[in-house]
Amino acid sequence: CFRCSTCSGATSNTDRASLPIADLDRHAIELNWQLAIGNYMSEHIVSVRIYLTIFLVLLAGTAMTVIAAFYDFPWKLNAIVALTIATIKGTFVVLYFMHVRYSSRLVWVIVASALFWLGIMFALTFSDYLTRSWISIGY
Repeated sequence: CFRCSTCSGATSNTDRASLPIADLDRHAIELNWQLAIGNYMSEHIVSVRIYLTIFLVLLAGTAMTVIAAFYDFPWKLNAIVALTIATIKGTFVVLYFMHVRYSSRLVWVIVASALFWLGIMFALTFSDYLTRSWISIGY
């Protein structure tokens, strides 16, 4: 490739002219792949303190879930409270343990589009479930 001399001894563009066609194609694909992933992938180093903080937040969320399970909320709020706590805990897991918080904007767009698609699926499922009583069983 352009940055190393390990590929058939090619060190410059003039040396690349002597490479076979298959090697040139491989180099072009490799270069395009490097450009697609941001040339070089780098990782963000997260401190142990942040991991311990998130761990404690997740433990507190688990304790809140257990406490909420023993408390009888009015109407159907038990499921809503449990799902809210689970959503908050899931958000922390995705942001910190899956490193989305420190990722590029492309990763944020992919996560947002996945959540949008999940919302569409929930909306369609709930609309089907809630409208089943509109049609009588015997037609």
